[in-house]
Amino acid sequence: ASALGIGGRLLLSLRPHVDARTPYGLLCRLCYFLLLTLFCSSATCAAAEHTWRRDVLPALVEEKRVVAAGLAQNRARVDAERVEGGTHLWSGEAGGWIEREAVYTAAAPPSALPAGVRCTGGRWERWAKNLTTKLGKKKLQALREEGGDTRLTKGAWTIVRPGEGWASAPSELESPHDSLTDAHVRLYGCTDKNEVFECTTYAKRNQSLPSVESIRELELVDSGRCIFQFSESTKKGWIGSTVRQYAEYARCGADGAAATAAPKKAGKEKKSRSEKRAQKRSYEH
Repeated sequence: ASALGIGGRLLLSLRPHVDARTPYGLLCRLCYFLLLTLFCSSATCAAAEHTWRRDVLPALVEEKRVVAAGLAQNRARVDAERVEGGTHLWSGEAGGWIEREAVYTAAAPPSALPAGVRCTGGRWERWAKNLTTKLGKKKLQALREEGGDTRLTKGAWTIVRPGEGWASAPSELESPHDSLTDAHVRLYGCTDKNEVFECTTYAKRNQSLPSVESIRELELVDSGRCIFQFSESTKKGWIGSTVRQYAEYARCGADGAAATAAPKKAGKEKKSRSEKRAQKRSYEH
């Protein structure tokens, strides 16, 4: 490169930046073509291009390859740590890992678990409210003797299966649906490692998953229904997706709202007994 002269060395220094799609690349491209057309001879231009293709370009390609390999190795290491640690969930939409708010194991004491979730005999259960029912006195007394949560009387405990995701309002487990706000709602999931975790932030940052607002409006909070599911990937761990039944939930919710909004048919006017007898006599005559 030292035999090229000043013009050739300038061309060679500008050549790597000519194809860059940046303001700096545009400036380098302008200077490069000014040198080509106004100040450097054709022999100097040809020598600079030859040196670029023979010496400089292969070195730049190798440097990029080494950098890319290092980045890929670092990503693989981070992915392995995230999958093994179980503290994050992968989001393709966000293009990265999102930390779970909390992870609960079967060994955790009941006081450390969110309200509406319990682990009995190594099996996870969640509360599904039913405001039309209420425990009788005998069942309530038995619950007290077992040391259970006597605040939960309107509903039942349902089994949590690995991969299920659901919505709950831990502070308002037996409140009517129309009294809940988005701030009350938390989203949870379960893995086959016998862990339950909160994933509210994860769901909010993935547009493909149902929003907290839509879940609340469809009255799916603490409903006992599975809203989304988690499937395990060998490289990215557990990845969330919406269950197929959610479209049916949304359709039923829309139909219910339409039926509520529709005006009721006017009923028949009731007549008194005397009016009925008078009408009957008119038929006889």
